[in-house]
Amino acid sequence: PPVVLYQGDPDLIDRYVKPTIEQGWTSYTAIAEESGGSDPARAIKTTARLVKGGGEAGGDEWVLTGRKMWITNADRARFGVIYARAPGGISAFVVDSGLPGMTVRPIPVIRDHWPTEVVLDEVRVPAANLIGEEGKGLSLASGWLVRGRLTYAARGVGVAQEAVRLATEWVRDRQTFGAALATRQAVQWAIADSQVEIDAGRLLTWRAAWEDDAGRDARLSAAKAKLYCTELGFRVVDRMIQLLGAMGVARELPLEGWLRDLRVARLVEGSSEMLRSQVARQVIGPAVRPSAG
Repeated sequence: PPVVLYQGDPDLIDRYVKPTIEQGWTSYTAIAEESGGSDPARAIKTTARLVKGGGEAGGDEWVLTGRKMWITNADRARFGVIYARAPGGISAFVVDSGLPGMTVRPIPVIRDHWPTEVVLDEVRVPAANLIGEEGKGLSLASGWLVRGRLTYAARGVGVAQEAVRLATEWVRDRQTFGAALATRQAVQWAIADSQVEIDAGRLLTWRAAWEDDAGRDARLSAAKAKLYCTELGFRVVDRMIQLLGAMGVARELPLEGWLRDLRVARLVEGSSEMLRSQVARQVIGPAVRPSAG
């Protein structure tokens, strides 16, 4: 289940967390909108208003209106966590799938699975489905972002390592001009450079994971790991495709699919450019921020 749910009250944990674990429910998290996802404090336009006594048996309800974009799993999930702008600030709500006023549409992209658009037209959810306090949604999301970025970082390292393994087997066996490809210096250097980058990415990911496990603020370390590892994964897979030649882009091998997935990974959970800005603010300081004028 979404990590933020563990910060909900016991009723939410009983209704959503436990069934997700025990019965394998699928869920999603919806923050991004068409106006952007890297700066949710400004980008979120979806609204939530509280209606007193408007629900079943006279209970209070939140009414959500807006559009969420690039949402994974919303077309097959049992429920989702949706972030919306309430009177007290951005807040997180548990929303069951299939409610009146909710529409989910697939968005075709270059990956082998598609994200979705979630349209909310006066969707009503019980007041008890607010996670934590009103206005605290973004602070709840920070832990989820760390875990999400570490997942993408680890995936980049793992895919890159497997791509090197596949290419290494190929260049050992492939003969050109009377010698194995593995004897060519250009091939050796491509594999050597890739392995060094993989090792560096693995250490960045381990450090960020260690900080998070230790209860430290791992947001910056996770940003560095996600930035470096998704970029290195894309570079390494691209290099290994080059070594395999035409076979590298053949669909009977996974390399071309990995390349597409890693291209998307450089955009989601914080684009590479946004993460670079985050790191630059740490190094340079407040001067990085543009002036209001």
